[in-house]
Amino acid sequence: MYLSSLSAVKKQGRLLLDGSAVEKSENCRRIFFPAVKDPASPIIKRSEDWEGDGIYTWCSRMLFENGVYRLYYMAFDQRDNHYRTGIAESEDGLNWTKPFIGKKDFRGEEVEVSLDTEGIADPCWPWRAVAFDPRPDCPENEKYKAYSFSYNGGRVFLSANGRSWREYKDSPVWSGTSDIVHMMWDKNLGKFVSYYKLWRVRGRRAEDPSQEIDMLFTTFNEKLLSDGSTEITGPRVIHVPNAPDVIKTETLRLITKDQASDDGGGGHLTGAWYSKRVVCRAESDDFIDWKDGRIVLDADSLDRESANIQIAQIFTLGGYYIAFLTMHDQRGNFEQQLAFSADGINWSRPWRGNLISRGAKGEFDSGMVTQPVDPIVLGSKMLLYYGGTAADHTQVNEFAIGRAIMRKDGFAAWTADGLTATVKTKAFVAAENAVELNINAEGGRATVALFEKDGTPVLGCTHENCIPITEDSASYPDCYIPVGWNGIDAPLTSGKEYSVEVRFENAALFSILL
Repeated sequence: MYLSSLSAVKKQGRLLLDGSAVEKSENCRRIFFPAVKDPASPIIKRSEDWEGDGIYTWCSRMLFENGVYRLYYMAFDQRDNHYRTGIAESEDGLNWTKPFIGKKDFRGEEVEVSLDTEGIADPCWPWRAVAFDPRPDCPENEKYKAYSFSYNGGRVFLSANGRSWREYKDSPVWSGTSDIVHMMWDKNLGKFVSYYKLWRVRGRRAEDPSQEIDMLFTTFNEKLLSDGSTEITGPRVIHVPNAPDVIKTETLRLITKDQASDDGGGGHLTGAWYSKRVVCRAESDDFIDWKDGRIVLDADSLDRESANIQIAQIFTLGGYYIAFLTMHDQRGNFEQQLAFSADGINWSRPWRGNLISRGAKGEFDSGMVTQPVDPIVLGSKMLLYYGGTAADHTQVNEFAIGRAIMRKDGFAAWTADGLTATVKTKAFVAAENAVELNINAEGGRATVALFEKDGTPVLGCTHENCIPITEDSASYPDCYIPVGWNGIDAPLTSGKEYSVEVRFENAALFSILL
């Protein structure tokens, strides 16, 4: 049986990140928390010659099947400019092996499972995204789906076990996507969703400076002309609502002045014309035909001037879509930020600090931190596996995979110091007949009141009748502490909607389970 890594958790509460979950907040503030690096990092390292300069997380996935966590990781080898995808597995989420790595040389000959695109045009591009198809009517030999980028068109591969793959008969498909892509089954929509990088080119036409250019490209070539302008040529992507992207070759001549140097990936992040990566989104019913492309994440005025977003690693948790954003600017470093969304389209980034920062000089991740994969939840903790290297984006150095740790649901909390604070949720459908909190009330206290959807108080479930909480729920299994009311056994009716009001002092409220 397949599960996403987060679905392996017995209990999952509702996050309280913004107004889509919180109806009212008084005398408290929302604080975001970074992850803490495990001092044992790096955890997973290069062990095979074909892994080249090392392994890291890039367009990677964490899946969970039959009690085993499976991490699809990336390996890069500068000897042949080759990328490959490998597999690491763990039964406990802590200790990892590579059971399918094979035994031959770095060029891939007879590698048992390196997920290499051997025999395919543009063979340096590996499987860039892996997803699982949970639909009952999906053929067993197509349950795992993978996407491989090629400049000749994206290719789709299918598998029964996520290890042995065959190419989809009508590949290549979807020529408009890119080399940086994250694909997932969206259970809320009942379809596949892709988050992919495109280049957004902005500037002014050299032949008519009054014409501003704002176009999307999968890639482009540039040529400095004798008159000082730059010629840009490449496949332009035009998003069409509820339809596939339109791809057309476009040639531009742009005014050129004060251009930043190549950022290590082919872009000029500042200048009279500039090119920045943006995250786009498309949907598909079958993983083959994609439509309704649109930009959903882009750097803005609150970021560094030269910032752009390399990739968004996205999963669902506690009523939200959560994104780990790989932020990159002219310094050449990668760092990780957090974004969240109620619908996967409209995103919030209220906190611009680093979820995972680069390490200090001499540490394995001092140059770049690549995006964490789907979290593993163990008891009261979330484990985030991320890639790191001491090099910046213009260099090559040894890569490895590290681990960072967070409290379960611990991206943000409502906190109150001194004053009595109140957080009241919007009405949620109860899955259980009890209420539990992920809260740290050690040294403080919290009480809870329940309300029907129409605002009517639930009989007996008042603050005055609530048994005060004065503990940290992290000491409880699954990180939730039950809420009790004097004389009340089962306050909720499963399937009915309720709002929850928490009143607290000297405490931090992370999530609510009902």
